[in-house]
Amino acid sequence: MASASDAKRFVAELVGENKRNKKQMTTKEFISALRAASDNELMFVGLEDHAVHSGYHLTELKGASLETVDCGGKTNRWRETIVQLWVPENPDEDFR
Repeated sequence: MASASDAKRFVAELVGENKRNKKQMTTKEFISALRAASDNELMFVGLEDHAVHSGYHLTELKGASLETVDCGGKTNRWRETIVQLWVPENPDEDFR
């Protein structure tokens, strides 16, 4: 089983590669990277650097285009990938 630091390192490598190429990863590229590494365990790390329990269920993967206007009238546009996970209340008991 990979550790949270391994997961961070994988994400950092993906992000770093795209920064060097000055290109953001699209949702399609993200899915392709996941498929290319299908033998690996997919880990998610929460905001407090804790790995999400392996009993999670990936409920949705969304590619979203956002157009915003802030309070100063500045407009922004970007695309992002949204990953929605469901983790049961008692994952150790529910996913043995």
